[in-house]
Amino acid sequence: GKTTWNEFAKYIIAEACKYDSSLRTKPENINPITTSEYNMPAQRPTAAVMDNTKLKELLGITFPAWQQQVSRVVAELMNQKESKQ
Repeated sequence: GKTTWNEFAKYIIAEACKYDSSLRTKPENINPITTSEYNMPAQRPTAAVMDNTKLKELLGITFPAWQQQVSRVVAELMNQKESKQ
């Protein structure tokens, strides 16, 4: 699937909030920025959309939805955090 870095970040925070409502930020507090606002020494693309379509076509495979994988990783990380406390 496709997503932007902003949508990706919001999804991660939304998933983490399911485990810990005391997080310092919420998805609605994450705002998109333009490439020019992200002042970095390396040149950045103007439209940084994450898309695995070409890789799927090249390899002939289907990837799970990125949301499922993010949810799985966040769950693992949050469960690790809980077990250390």
